Amino acid sequence: MGGRRSYSINSVIRKSPDTPAKKANLTKALKNEDSDAITRSSTALFTNHRDLAKIFILSDQLLKVVLKKYKPEDFDTVKQISSIVRKDWALLKAKQKIVSDKILDDSVIYSVSKYLKLKKK
Repeated sequence: MGGRRSYSINSVIRKSPDTPAKKANLTKALKNEDSDAITRSSTALFTNHRDLAKIFILSDQLLKVVLKKYKPEDFDTVKQISSIVRKDWALLKAKQKIVSDKILDDSVIYSVSKYLKLKKK
């Protein structure tokens, strides 16, 4: 049975002097199955994400584009929302000459799609 490919911590976070200690804290929390410590240490690592600010800014830009182009009733299904968001993300990237990778693409598309899905309910 297959599953989704996970990313290594090194591919997601920015290197900093305290990165090894933060990784060690996460590993220790996982071994101890301490959910509070896992949350704290994951958050500490996530805030070192190399493109965190970029994700927030680009998600906001993409959301504004989508909301300007479409009405809420244009989003009938989850599949349709994802399709529209992916298409508009590709157009925005081309227009602004945004250099991205899979993590950035997935993060921006997911955050905008999730917002639209929740707003639809």
